[in-house]
Amino acid sequence: QIAAAIGGTLPPVMWDGVTSFTVPGGASTTPEGGIFVNDGPLLNLNLKIQGAPPTNAQPEVAKMLMLATLPEPAKIVLPAAQEARAR
Repeated sequence: QIAAAIGGTLPPVMWDGVTSFTVPGGASTTPEGGIFVNDGPLLNLNLKIQGAPPTNAQPEVAKMLMLATLPEPAKIVLPAAQEARAR
């Protein structure tokens, strides 16, 4: 049904579009730092709120959601014993 709604083909990236959700304890929050997708195209269902029914979807295909250069993640270093086993 989703593919038919957007012209027949699903893009490689799909997102429900939820930007507000409830955390344990009942407080509403949004993702810290936002959502970054720059390897589109992507399908955004635009549901906006956690728990929204699928009937609220307003699907759209976009080239990218946001273009940003993210910092390089910290280097992953294995414990010495594990590194030795890998050799």
